[in-house]
Amino acid sequence: MYAAAHSVQVVEHLPKTKGEGFVLSQTKPAAKKVIAISGGKGGIGKTVLSAAMGIALAEKGKKVTVIDADISGPNLHLAFGLCPPPLTIREFFENRRMDLNQLLIDTFVPNLTLLAGAQDSLKICNMSFHLKQKFMANLRRLEAEYILLDLGAGTAYNQLDFFNMADMGIVVVIPDPLSVQDGYNFIRLSLYRRLTRVFRFVPDIQNIFQQTFNLINCGKNPTIKSISQQVQDLGEVYYQEWKKTIENFKLSLLVNRVKTSADFLECLALQIATQHLLDIDLKYIHFIHQDENIRRSVVQLRPDLLMPENGVAAKDIRHVVSEMILDEKETETKIKRGGEPENYIKPPKETFFCSYRCRHWNVGSCEFQNGGHPCPIPHVDENFRFY
Repeated sequence: MYAAAHSVQVVEHLPKTKGEGFVLSQTKPAAKKVIAISGGKGGIGKTVLSAAMGIALAEKGKKVTVIDADISGPNLHLAFGLCPPPLTIREFFENRRMDLNQLLIDTFVPNLTLLAGAQDSLKICNMSFHLKQKFMANLRRLEAEYILLDLGAGTAYNQLDFFNMADMGIVVVIPDPLSVQDGYNFIRLSLYRRLTRVFRFVPDIQNIFQQTFNLINCGKNPTIKSISQQVQDLGEVYYQEWKKTIENFKLSLLVNRVKTSADFLECLALQIATQHLLDIDLKYIHFIHQDENIRRSVVQLRPDLLMPENGVAAKDIRHVVSEMILDEKETETKIKRGGEPENYIKPPKETFFCSYRCRHWNVGSCEFQNGGHPCPIPHVDENFRFY
């Protein structure tokens, strides 16, 4: 189930011959199930969803720890009605307490503990990669079956690295064009960051990435297929490791605050763009309905209102936990089509979506080139368009 498993990499640097010099993909079994919850944009509900999913897992009898890894603005403790938290993650990073189990705070839910974030530590804001690895190694020693990482917004190295180090990645978006675009950028940069780390000792591939970023800065949208072709030209050993790294990069999408079936169409572009431009198939796509109970819980600092038994969003979240995280079969909470809105409507057959597979994209006769979005050109022949 944990298809995005990264585990603990065994780093070996063997630069003596061509085809070597990358970090081998051999792994040691992960001791814990670490789930990273992130997205490119702030204010989309990642923190509340992290708390709610932790509660849903604890309701199943699982031992759970939720961790506030939002470096720039930690506030997960507020979702549990704690203000201020008695202990924070700062104690670990400043070497006062090396055992993270000593920093856990009990919540109002049995089996659920919190590791609160810290706002007043410059060392946390600018972590070295070694320090992140040290933190993740200690995190896996926590006395919990499931560990949820609430990551901050944006695409800084801290967010990308923690996302890639987790066993499972969940990207959260809301039905808003800016959120969808930021979600795509987060997925793309997470993949690029993983690849650059694996091939960090291969100058030729680092140069390919530099050229790619230059194209992106010029408004171009290079596909992973075109980049892969350049890597293949460098040698089959590089290319096979490159392909394996991409194939192992699997994640799920969680669309929050859904009101109508039209909201689903806003996020369909993200699914198509990741498939067409990055060759990534999102493993799961689930939806969380807009629910006033969530807002009341946050505004009133009432964590007991977050997951009511018959809450609309609460039912969705319990379904997400059962299917996406626990890999259980359909439960009594029946959500049509794996969590889509009950009034979900398929896009009309005549809706075409922009794709790099389109002939007009490849020959340069189309300036739109906005992969995943509905095609605005009415005269394009149906044989060259994609549903």
